[in-house]
Amino acid sequence: MWTRIETALQTEPEHPWLRGWRGKLAVFGGLGQAEDDAGAADYRRALAQCPQCPLFLVHLMTATRDVNLARQTAEKCQALHPQLPHAWNLLADIMAGSGLEPAAEAYARDGLARFGAARASACAVQLAEIFIKRGQLAEAERLARACVEACPYDPDRWQLLLRTLPSRAARRNELREALRRCGGDPGLRRQQAAELLLQKKEAEAAEFQERALCANPFSVADCLNVAAGWTRAGRSDKALGVLQAARTVAPENPDLLAAIGTELLRADRREEAVAVWREVLRIKPDSPQVKDWLAEADSGGAVDRGFFAAYDVDVKDLPRPQASDYPNDHSVTLLHQEVLHVNPNGTASRMVHLVAKLLRPDGAGSLRQQRIFYEPGRQTVDILRAAVIRPDGTELSRAQVTDRTISAAMGVETRIYDEHHLKEVVFRDLEPGAVVDFQYILRDTGGNIYGDYFADTFYFGDDQPVWKSQYVLDLPKTRTFQMKAFRAPLEPRRIESRDPEREIAIWESEKVPGIVQEARMPPLLDLIPFVQVTTMSSWKEVGTWYWNLCREQLNADDELRALAQRIVREAPTAREKVRAVHDWAIKNIRYLGIEFGRNGYKPHRASETYKALYGDCKDTAALIVTLLKAVGIDAHMVLVRTTPEGRIEADALPAPNLFNHCIAYVPDADGQDYWIDGTTDYHQLGEVPYSDQGAQALVVGPDGGEFVQIPCGTAAENRNEANIQADVRKNGSGTVRLRRVYRGQVAPFVREQIDTPGTFRSTVQAQAAQRFPGAELIRLAHSRPEDQGPVWVESEFSIPNLAARSGDRLALLGSAEPLNLSQRFLSGGERRHDLRLWFPFSQAGEVNCRLEPGLQPVGLPEEIDLKEPFGSYRRKVTVQDRHVRIVEEFSLDSEVIARDRYAKFSEFCHKVDALQAQKLLVQSP
Repeated sequence: MWTRIETALQTEPEHPWLRGWRGKLAVFGGLGQAEDDAGAADYRRALAQCPQCPLFLVHLMTATRDVNLARQTAEKCQALHPQLPHAWNLLADIMAGSGLEPAAEAYARDGLARFGAARASACAVQLAEIFIKRGQLAEAERLARACVEACPYDPDRWQLLLRTLPSRAARRNELREALRRCGGDPGLRRQQAAELLLQKKEAEAAEFQERALCANPFSVADCLNVAAGWTRAGRSDKALGVLQAARTVAPENPDLLAAIGTELLRADRREEAVAVWREVLRIKPDSPQVKDWLAEADSGGAVDRGFFAAYDVDVKDLPRPQASDYPNDHSVTLLHQEVLHVNPNGTASRMVHLVAKLLRPDGAGSLRQQRIFYEPGRQTVDILRAAVIRPDGTELSRAQVTDRTISAAMGVETRIYDEHHLKEVVFRDLEPGAVVDFQYILRDTGGNIYGDYFADTFYFGDDQPVWKSQYVLDLPKTRTFQMKAFRAPLEPRRIESRDPEREIAIWESEKVPGIVQEARMPPLLDLIPFVQVTTMSSWKEVGTWYWNLCREQLNADDELRALAQRIVREAPTAREKVRAVHDWAIKNIRYLGIEFGRNGYKPHRASETYKALYGDCKDTAALIVTLLKAVGIDAHMVLVRTTPEGRIEADALPAPNLFNHCIAYVPDADGQDYWIDGTTDYHQLGEVPYSDQGAQALVVGPDGGEFVQIPCGTAAENRNEANIQADVRKNGSGTVRLRRVYRGQVAPFVREQIDTPGTFRSTVQAQAAQRFPGAELIRLAHSRPEDQGPVWVESEFSIPNLAARSGDRLALLGSAEPLNLSQRFLSGGERRHDLRLWFPFSQAGEVNCRLEPGLQPVGLPEEIDLKEPFGSYRRKVTVQDRHVRIVEEFSLDSEVIARDRYAKFSEFCHKVDALQAQKLLVQSP
């Protein structure tokens, strides 16, 4: 059929039905060229000929990978064919996927009201998901049951229903029914196996999973899961049998062979295990986990195991506190231990041992997953223990361990980050009273990312209590190490080393309480005691190290130089060149918030980032610096400690690991300096994200580094304006014209909302209806996201109940834009910590009420001029004939409210809110 359609299209290339069929085959049949949105392109061409065809509209909106195109098509289908539920279903999905829960809920409710759960199933699902998030399980269950009844053979609907059920017994009953209807579904079978595991029926769970293998004996993943189940049940012989049977089907699957080797080693068949793992490396040479296992197995245990064994702590020797001992905590860390053997060249072997007890279910999330970042080319990882000890003392064997490249973990499309790996260790079957025991060794086997420097930081605490912390440093005497403790009177205990050329320092603490969390508190790392150790002597030395690390990455090739010239082609001044490069970068380079752990300092070459069109913070900064230098603009790489990560102490030791972000800096462009964060999408040049403002930073260059603080924005720079023109009629109805202007920190968020017009319109409508019930949006205009300068939004509403009636009086708004300071900033009575306001801001408001003849003002909002050290609020009211004008000016000048000033600040917030709640009262004479 494909060939016949292709032939026919040569004669009639725009025939709509031929295009439609080609699109369907491309999307659903996987035919044609493997190009992005190939089927969607055919549907668009078909719609050009038949713009109202419901079939083409539905297929396009479900086939395209472009979310904006899908939304626009769905909105068009919704308007043209309101009898079809497809648009409501897709719009609810799109809004939910974009994190716009209010809009998703609005579409879902409307779709359900129109079509019911049977036809608007996606609406029912999304609304149920929203109810689940809010804890409204009864409402979620009602919707999920309606979905199941409409299609009882859809396993996803059963999964949704199971999540809404409040009791385990109810879930078990429904799961049995789900399996009766959809017994072959892998997800439901896994859930049944999990239920059996919760009942401690490991063997029954494994046997249940194994029975499903006959349906798909060629699935290696299923065989691996079954084998893991038998291992969990203590039946390694059964696990090995399943894996060996799978090997007859997939004799060269590296994951399968790796698992066989593990089971052979568990059965004390070391030589066979080594042989199988060597076969894995023959098939897949880049298998870091297998290399680690071989290194250990070949040597009969890692060489440095003996060194670390001297510091090993047995879980049996640790206390087992009860939940009653920590009534306000979800877990307690019994041991946090790091032992470092540092080499003269700055490389190290690090043994990490974490033991934690789960006290309450809410703590399971933080204990369930552990991550180890490393680079296989220069590091190896040995996981020594990864076990869960149940409350009854039984121990579950090794947790699930996966090893992936950062590219695979992020789902990106090229191999730019394949040199970085991530081991994820997942502990299952956690229940209150269980203990997690996790121990591993991370070794530097290649070069030192710091050159020959060494730097490290150890924290003695967390948001949960820590019973015992131990930080052991085994150091060469040939190097000079600075060590210093902060926020606690800690001193190292020094012991003799067996090696006369080395020295040992042990830092310890016990019974450190958890940091009690509260809203808008300082960063956790600003409150926890820590120790720094470094061989670096100055910030200039840190800058020199980073410059040497990244300078070659900043060299522009011919392609980049040509690109730079194209970007600034229409930019005659230095400032306009900087703006052009900034705008190009945030528009074209997709930011990926990739974690690398302690190793992620060196950016990729700017040319590689340009070819990939994505990168992390240091990659985007390097590309921006390279492009600017290519057009003659002086620019620098900047290491940043963002403000949410906490401050760098004034007497901190110089070290690169104190920084967590990277941006670019232009010291002089037509007399103006610029801090450029390439990870933003809607910030304009000169708009520095609040997490960078006030941050401590190291500006890097050939002469080293300069430690500076990025300037903070002022309340005047972060200014919002709201102007209301209201025409008020005697019956309380009226028309409101509202103009808002945003500058500074709020502006980028509004630009992002504007960039999805349908959603933005719904948001404006919903906000108006919340303040003025029944408000109907009749006009909306706004600046474009790419427009320079402040963001402006103009809207007009028809409001049936603009004024609230009380007898013969009408109560009208007395404020253009309520600040709701108490709701925004306050959290009850006394505070434990300082209050962070994030950034200073100001707001100007003006209300102009024109009263219909016959209406007269009889009560005016109070005029006020309120000033405090942290802010001010001023209001002026004038009346001329039937025109009332209310002008407000608010300014919040502080970023942080000290704990001892919180009561005074709370009083200020309540007073401003009460003043803004005052109404303009009018009545007929």
